[in-house]
Amino acid sequence: MIMVLLDEPTIILFDSQDNPPDCLEAVDVMNGEYFFCDDDGQRYVGAVTRSVGGSYPVEYRLRPDGEPSLSLAMNLAETAVMLVPNPWYADLESLHRHLKNRSIVGARIR
Repeated sequence: MIMVLLDEPTIILFDSQDNPPDCLEAVDVMNGEYFFCDDDGQRYVGAVTRSVGGSYPVEYRLRPDGEPSLSLAMNLAETAVMLVPNPWYADLESLHRHLKNRSIVGARIR
C-alpha cells in the first residue's frame, strides 16, 4: 500500500507504485507537490515517462528513493487531517494504529 500526502493535508492510499491515482497530474508530481511513501516507509518520487513539447510532463512513474524508514510513514500519516475513503482503513486513527504496530514489531525483531 502506498500513501500520497496532498497539500490539504489529505492522504490518498493506493495499492501499487505502478497504479497511482488518476487525480494526480504529472506536472504536480514532478514539481514535488505531493509526498509518497509506502507503509514500510519507502519514499517514492516521480520520474517523467512522457512529456509534451519536450518539457511539460504528462505521464510519470513512481520510483523508490532512499532507504525505507517506518518513521517516515508515521510522520506522513501524522501530518494528515483527512483520509480519502479506501478499501484498507476506515479513518486516520486506524492507519496510525497499523503503522504504530509495524513499528513495534520491527523494534522487537531487531
